[in-house]
Amino acid sequence: MKIRKALLCTGWGFLAAVTLINPSVANAKRKPAVLRVDATEASVKVYQVKQGNIYSNYQLTKIKNKSNSYKGDTFYSNETVTVRKSNGKSAVYRVLANRYGKDFGYIWHGNVKKIKTMSWNFGDYDAPTKESDNLGKFFTPSEQDQVKQLRDKAAAIGNSTKDMYARKVSTSGTFDAGQLSNSYIQATVDWINFYRQLYGLSSVTANSQWNTEAQFGAAALDAADQGLSHGLVGLAKPDNISSSDWDRGADATASSNLADGVTGPYDVISLYMNDSGNDVPGHREWLLGGINQVGVGQAGEYNDLKVFDDNDQNTTPGNQIVYPNSGLFPFDESLDTKWSVELPQSIDENSQPSISVYDNTAKTNVSVDDVTVSNTGYGNWGTSISYMPGDGDVKVNHSYSVKISNLPDSIPDISYTTKLFSLNVD
Repeated sequence: MKIRKALLCTGWGFLAAVTLINPSVANAKRKPAVLRVDATEASVKVYQVKQGNIYSNYQLTKIKNKSNSYKGDTFYSNETVTVRKSNGKSAVYRVLANRYGKDFGYIWHGNVKKIKTMSWNFGDYDAPTKESDNLGKFFTPSEQDQVKQLRDKAAAIGNSTKDMYARKVSTSGTFDAGQLSNSYIQATVDWINFYRQLYGLSSVTANSQWNTEAQFGAAALDAADQGLSHGLVGLAKPDNISSSDWDRGADATASSNLADGVTGPYDVISLYMNDSGNDVPGHREWLLGGINQVGVGQAGEYNDLKVFDDNDQNTTPGNQIVYPNSGLFPFDESLDTKWSVELPQSIDENSQPSISVYDNTAKTNVSVDDVTVSNTGYGNWGTSISYMPGDGDVKVNHSYSVKISNLPDSIPDISYTTKLFSLNVD
């Protein structure tokens, strides 16, 4: 299976507005700045202040406080302003805000330290709000404890790409597929097992030989840089790759989940789990299927996750699963994608199951479309029944009751409740 991640933004920032400010007479002795240029960035970043003044206004006439009053505090920002001072020189100031986007003040950009980059921007559907952060409004004390445990576990795995290579990839000049670090491979495996454990499934391990082959697959895709293709079919071999290395890449990609546009371990595996844009969620079915080992390859933004070969010991799953699972389940992995039930047995693809979804939080029915019954066998499942909840109907912190009925072969109706929460992985 293959995924190509759509990128919503092609750069870190852009000039959003240029406004000439005619300064009025200020009571402060400091002369105001006269030009403001806003630069809005693609995502929110977290900062701490190091030194200097924090100003209440971009004209820099009002000092709010000294930075040393906020040492250790965190601020959020997706915006800078360039001001031209009265001496004719320009300076860049960062706009500090709280977690919810409310402006706090302005500080010279050199007086802040970036801590991390968030996966969201102010105003995005997944941006935090006071309501969404208020777990007590939506979750019982027991559920809140479970959410905290899952968030702590996710944070421990992380999404880091620091020191991801034991040997760096080279796709120009002399070709070298490179080698991933053990820590990056393990984080990828840990994320797979994070989701498998939500279902009580057995853990998988990384096969060292598969890792090597998957790395050739990812590196070949990165070198060609012509998109995704199982077996590299339709891709032109770059001149600097030998036929034998290209064949190794082709063999690997023929038995792997493929993705591009992502690099971090969480980003890769959550993309496969979400599996948006596919009629049959095959990437997800492999990760939650009868596998016991994987091979991890990453080169640039190309991922090759080897999930089988002709000699592996994959088995048919023993029990059906539903997606999202009953109980608490991560929201991002359930949004803008098909929900599904996977059955170990095969049923007639012409079956017409009845599916209903009810939003218990909003107390309203959720429309269901694009019901697909498939026996493609991804993950060694017998049958996949997938369906698309209504656009905009899947919301964080909401609880949903799902019923799947009218199944053939005397299969009992499937009824369960799922409740979606944000993992808050950065």
